[in-house]
Amino acid sequence: MNQVSKIMKQLVWLMGAGGAGMLFMYLGNVYLFPLWQRSGNHAAEIENIYHENKQLKKDVELLKTRYLRLRNRLDTYVPHDLRYSAMADIDKSIESKTSLDIPAGLSEERPDVQHAYHRLVLEKQRWDRFLQDQYQYVLETTIEPSMEHPPPANDENLKYFDGLTASLTLHKKLIRDVRVFHDEIQFEQKHREDKLAYKAYNYKLKLDPFARESSIADAMQQALSALSTGVYHQEAVEVLDRLGDEFIRPIRQEYERLLTAGGDSAPSNYNYNIFLTFGKKIMDYADTLASQSSIPLAPNALGELDYLHRRLYQSFQDLYEIGQHVTIDAAFLDMGELVRTLQ
Repeated sequence: MNQVSKIMKQLVWLMGAGGAGMLFMYLGNVYLFPLWQRSGNHAAEIENIYHENKQLKKDVELLKTRYLRLRNRLDTYVPHDLRYSAMADIDKSIESKTSLDIPAGLSEERPDVQHAYHRLVLEKQRWDRFLQDQYQYVLETTIEPSMEHPPPANDENLKYFDGLTASLTLHKKLIRDVRVFHDEIQFEQKHREDKLAYKAYNYKLKLDPFARESSIADAMQQALSALSTGVYHQEAVEVLDRLGDEFIRPIRQEYERLLTAGGDSAPSNYNYNIFLTFGKKIMDYADTLASQSSIPLAPNALGELDYLHRRLYQSFQDLYEIGQHVTIDAAFLDMGELVRTLQ
């Protein structure tokens, strides 16, 4: 207190009487008046305001932390361009809900069923646009089409949902395949200058029988998906040619031995039923992509799909010729299944 008095005297001496008067009035309002009021109910109100402000500050800090956490997740899982695309989709969906016609069969359904139909239509339109852009905004994300919907009260109305869910299911298959293919091609390009340059999916060729054919079939399906969407078109064609050669190599070698031997060859120990199983799987997927009309395919995709189908079908015909001239146990070649496949 003595120190304060000394400071005050010095200020009075420096400022003169007028300035000192103003100073005393200021200090009185700032320091002395609150001291007079710190009693009774007013002091309790001040205490409550103090604690309330303290709690509000904590709440603000908590909200800032949550905001930063959500922002980090958004930046991690959703690309910048996709966020603007999603916002555009929301705007378009709002407009579409006023103009999209409800099929006559759905007009009597519950509002949530009608809303689900709207949402599926908009979801299909959204993924069709992603496909037209070759999945460039979603290729390195984990988002997938949403297909859930409440069951209609009338089972006949399921037809309105089945077509949409089938299209979205195909989109889901395509985006999953293309993401795996994208990783393979990116890894191949990264190691292109290495002494032992990596070729996409080459590790599958070193697997044991059955696992080898199964893995090759999966890889060829992924390449078919990439080809159909237009993502890495040239790379997909190269992968299909290289893996296709490896896939049919046992049949080609046996067929060439049959021609060389003039119609007589030793029995083969290769399990051709494996080729039947996975060859038919590849052909069926190529047929599914070529025959469907629910989603648009990339240019030249149909020609490549047809070429692969004819190539595998020719191998089935060669295998039939082998079965006519070489004694092969039914455990290794089911001729009945082969005939059904050729029909």
